[in-house]
Parts: sequence; structure tokens; C-alpha cells
Amino acid sequence: MDTEERAEAFSSSRYRRSKLPQSLLIFSIVVAVGAAIGAVIGVIITIKYKAQQATILNSPSPNQTQQTQPESTALVSSSTPSSDISKESFDFHAFGIGNWAPVALPESKAYRTDSAVQKSIAELMAATAKIMPPQFILSHGGNLLLSGGQVKRAAQFDTLFTKIYADESLSTAPWLNVMGDVEYGGGNYLCSNYSTEATSPFISCSSNTAMLRGLKAKVRHIERSRHHKASSEINDTRWILRDQLYKYSAHSNGIVIDSFHLNLIVPKTAHVICCQCFGYGGSCPKLHEIDNFDEFPKSCAGGHESWYEDCRDTFDEAMDDAFDALKEALQLSSATWKIVHAYSSGLHDIPSSDQSKWFQLLNQFNVQLWINGHSRQASHSIFQTNSTHSPIHFWTNGLGGGQLPLAQKKMKAMWSDVKDGFLTLSFSTLWAKVQYLSPSTNDPLYCYYIPQSGLGSGQNC
Repeated sequence: MDTEERAEAFSSSRYRRSKLPQSLLIFSIVVAVGAAIGAVIGVIITIKYKAQQATILNSPSPNQTQQTQPESTALVSSSTPSSDISKESFDFHAFGIGNWAPVALPESKAYRTDSAVQKSIAELMAATAKIMPPQFILSHGGNLLLSGGQVKRAAQFDTLFTKIYADESLSTAPWLNVMGDVEYGGGNYLCSNYSTEATSPFISCSSNTAMLRGLKAKVRHIERSRHHKASSEINDTRWILRDQLYKYSAHSNGIVIDSFHLNLIVPKTAHVICCQCFGYGGSCPKLHEIDNFDEFPKSCAGGHESWYEDCRDTFDEAMDDAFDALKEALQLSSATWKIVHAYSSGLHDIPSSDQSKWFQLLNQFNVQLWINGHSRQASHSIFQTNSTHSPIHFWTNGLGGGQLPLAQKKMKAMWSDVKDGFLTLSFSTLWAKVQYLSPSTNDPLYCYYIPQSGLGSGQNC
């Protein structure tokens, strides 16, 4: 197939200076040369985000229980697309996988992991890629567990990524990455010990300045871009992480896909990172038991409230400064399909006070899909702000084999499951076909057709 990936540069004239490290704030054009399928070029954009309130089109099964949602009204869409799916040709493919790497450190007791599952999913991905070769793979974060910015990670990455996804059918597709909480240390110390003799890669920070420097280092060590190749510990050329925020474009046979990759660290995730509760010997509080993430827990950050606040400000200001640039990027996009790719869910994780602006932005520019990891389950939800707006399809995909599912309430969704697996996405001009595949079954666990904007809410396969 004649497939080409390319990039365009975006910048925000309203971009303001904040406490963020420079690599989290200033982004330039980054070009990376791909392999057999064509030129692979990433676009770095600076993005400013908040959200717009929506109306839910979910029909949960009787055994599903509802988590906290933004205020909304349940709807059932009766509109159906006019296109005949049977006549569509789905020749443009992509994969999506999140939380795929198991813990490779002594701190693994903090997470339940199963490396055998990761290998099983990798084998299924390879077999699937032989039939429907992906043009790119969305990697939703939550990987490289508890190994943020430490000296041994290069070897761990080789073990947990390069050697696992080694089949020839997966050798050329770029992995488009975002960062999750564990890439920042997962609640451990934000400062690192780079001594090869160290029993632990993490140490308590000596100052607030050292803590913010450590936070910046977490990003630098897993970036792979033209200007950070030398310092990156990632040597696999498939790995793409263009600073913190970037756009990736791919097109083939008249179909254009723009994916916008956001390292979206929401308040409850920032709380775990900035609290450093595992590092300081405490137990991280259960997030669903916290009513106010703006209050400083005395057990966090070694009792240094100003450190905790500055760390939180880093992520809060990143969200604030990101929205304008995302809007500018979407204004310039005329893609057939627009995907927002993040670690956190725009539906379940963004604070309800901010969600209305997010949904307004997504609707204004006809973003059809939001795909994220984070939660250790898989689910599909549909939101629609009103009857005049096209639905937005939210996919949570956090069971890539690195972590076992949590014993938690299921999300209110059209579909959800806790079996390990990954997403396949296949595109025509008018339709996207999304499937969730698992090594636990021969048939897809779930399959759904998403129509182009204005053609209805979609239908099961």
C-alpha cells in the first residue's frame, strides 16, 4: 500500500512561561526517518487543554456499576449512517496498547504483574500484523513501571520492549508514545541515583530545585527525537516520544489520519507522582477516597508542602498551557480522522469542572476518537453534547499485559472488560472499525463501527 506519514509544525502565540521544565514547554519541528512504509515524521505541538460537558450515550450491562461522571443525560441514538459498510474497504490499519510492560524492579510488590501475558499479547499482535499490518501503534503509557529516569533502564527497555515485540511483522511500525504516572516513577522518589552500585534507582530529593530537575529528567530519559537522541536511553528506532506534546500524521489512498498525542497528567495522577508516597515509605492513599486533590496530605513529599505544590503546579500549568495550542492544531487539520491519544481519559479522569471545555473543543473540530490507557480495563463509551453534535468515542485500553486488572468497579460504558488484550483500528473514508483482541479467545471480545462525523453514532460489528 502506498502509505506516507508526514508532519506539519504548530506553535502557540499565546504560549506563556510557567514553572514547567523547558522540555515540557517549548517544542520545535522534529523529523524522524522511518523505514519501508515511507517517511515517518512527527510533529511537536504545544497544547493547552480543558473540556466541555457532554451527554452520555452509554447503555451499561446490568452487572456494570457507575463511577463518578459529569452531569449528563442518558440518550440512545436512533440515527444510522447512510453508507453501506459491506462495500467499504478497510485497508488502513493501526494498533493500540497500554500498560504493556511488567515491573522489573524490587518495588514490583506495589503492582500485580504477569510477564507471560505480555508475551502472549505480543504474539497475537504479531500474528494480526501479518494479516492487517499497522501503519502505527499507539502506546498509551503506564509502561516502564517504576523505573523512571534511572541508570539501568536501557537494559530493561531492551528486555521489556525490543525483545518482546521482535517479530518481523512489527519491525517497521512506529510506536507513538505518551507518558503515564509510572514513567515519572509511579509514586516513588522523583530524584534518581545513577550509581551502578545503587540498590535502588531512586533517592529522596535534597531540595525543591533537585525535585523539579528530577521531574524533567523523567521526560528526557525516554524521549526519542532528533534533538534528544544522544541523551535518551531508548535505542529502538520504532520508539517515538516528541517531547511532551506532538502531532503525527499518516495518509494513504486518500485517507488522512491526524493523531494528537497528549501527556495528560490529571490532578489525581499528579497527586500520586508528587506525593512520592512509595518513596517516603508510606502507602499511597486510595484515589477514590480522596475528596479534594488540592489539599496537601501531611504524609506526602516528606512533609515538604512547597515541594508538593510546585510539583502539582508543573502539571496543572501544563494542562492550562496546552489547550490553546491543541485548538490551533485542530484548526489547521483537515484530516479524514482525528484521534486524541493520551494516558488519561477525557471522560473519566479530567476533573468535572474542566470537562465542558474539553468536549466543546473536541466537538468543534470533529474529533472522532479519544484513546487512552491508565485504567486497568478496556471499555468503550460514547458522549454527545447535544443532538446537533457528532458523538465522540472514548476508548480505555489499559490491559496490554504488564499489569493485572484491579478489583475495581467497572466504568459506565457501552462495553467493558478486564481481559488482557489490545485494540486494532481499521479505516476507510467513511468508517473506522475498532476491535478489541485478546489471547484468551479466538474471536474479538468487542467490535464496533464508527462513522464519519455527521453520519450517526455507529453500530456493533
